[in-house]
Order: sequence, then structure tokens, then C-alpha cells
Amino acid sequence: MLLHRRAGRDVHVVFTQDGGDEHAEDGRTREEQVRIREDESRAVAREMDIPEPRFLRSVTLSGTDAERVAAELRAEIERVRADAVFVPFFLDYNYHHQLTNYVVAEALAGSGRQPRVYGYEVWGLTVPNVVLNIDDAIDEKRRLLALYA
Repeated sequence: MLLHRRAGRDVHVVFTQDGGDEHAEDGRTREEQVRIREDESRAVAREMDIPEPRFLRSVTLSGTDAERVAAELRAEIERVRADAVFVPFFLDYNYHHQLTNYVVAEALAGSGRQPRVYGYEVWGLTVPNVVLNIDDAIDEKRRLLALYA
């Protein structure tokens, strides 16, 4: 995202899930965890000078919730005229990240746009077909990541 921003491209962020799953581990309520995650994400967006993220607040990404999220993603992709979509790699060890790929695929299947889709590593080893050198942005990336408590 930093390299896209530096190249003068628009960056829009959409969170499909509410981020509240680890609330019990931290001794927080789910609502507190969701608020913290969203506040952290807003702070990063401000620092990057990009629009505030959209929060679709799915808990399960299944059934009618998955359909709703796919429809909202499709509308957002069309609204911003996305030419690239970044999503956690589909073989990521995190089940919710895997589900996100299905929802993104559903959103794109019903869309008039055909953006390039890039999977990025979060919780596992990817099998890359594209490697992007981020050395020039690593210090800024670390600074922004530190905004997530």
C-alpha cells in the first residue's frame, strides 16, 4: 500500500471481518476489541493520508453474512474503480483469511471490473509468483505497524 501511495495511486482499505475474535485472550469484550482494532486502523489511514477504512464487520463470513459482505465488496470495487485488490494469501493458516478469499472471489464474479488480485502473506509461507521488494518502505511500514497495539 505504501508503494502504491508513493506512486500517486489511490488506496482504499476494506476490512471484511470485525477483528474481535481474540477478545477473550486479552480480557476484553468483543465490542472493546472491535473498537480498538477499528481505531488503530483509522490511525494508520490518517498517517498514510488515505480515506478512512470501510468496516463490514462480519463475524462469520458464512451464509447470508458472506453474501452481504460480497455484495458490499463488489459495490466498493466498482465505486473506487479498483484495478488491484490485495487479500491475505488463500493458503494462509488463518481460516478467516481463507474465507475472505472466497468472499472476494464472489464479489469479483458479480462485478464488471477485473482487477488484478494479489495475495499477501500474513500467517504462513506463501508460494509466490510475484515478489515485491519493499526495502524502500520498510521503515515506514514498521512505524505504521507499531500503531497497532
